[in-house]
Amino acid sequence: MATSTPWGSSQYSKQYGKGIVYYGTAGHGGFHVSATLLVHMPDYLKTADGYADGTKGWFEEDCAWSLVVTAFPGRFDDKMREEAKETLRHTYPEVYERHYGVTLQPGESHKRDEQLFLQAHANDYLVLAAWGDWHEKVPEGFVGVFAGRGGRTASGGYPADTKYFLVPDAEYQMQSGHFVVNPAVHQEVGEIG
Repeated sequence: MATSTPWGSSQYSKQYGKGIVYYGTAGHGGFHVSATLLVHMPDYLKTADGYADGTKGWFEEDCAWSLVVTAFPGRFDDKMREEAKETLRHTYPEVYERHYGVTLQPGESHKRDEQLFLQAHANDYLVLAAWGDWHEKVPEGFVGVFAGRGGRTASGGYPADTKYFLVPDAEYQMQSGHFVVNPAVHQEVGEIG
């Protein structure tokens, strides 16, 4: 019988001992931790993921699953425990540090590195969207970019201060991750998109 989950009706399930069930649906899935077992899970694990409803026992399969495995390691095999530890380190660095009693250094957590980068570039224009020279408003050999001061807001929206620039294609392609626009070097242009 199908179970109602935050991701739709379950198509299958797998029990990890009493009180922990993984549910798979047509489009997503995740763990459910029973109320009886949930009281034994530390609050910092229950509330670590903004997309999971951990306080009600639901933890999605992309990242929040690692919180369940971290809280109840005896229910899972070595491979899942190791994968959960890696997911926790890269996705929830503050939770990882608290749980394991360590301080992560630069290069040890993708999320922490992103946080440090955004702090260092809070007053710079960071690319939010880009168009190649296939676009009618982008000259050959350039990339047209839409950039915002400090990057996206905490809620994922655009900041109040945004501008459009042209960046040489070769320079843009050499960058990985966030691209920082230099208004003294990169030409500001009118709206592209």
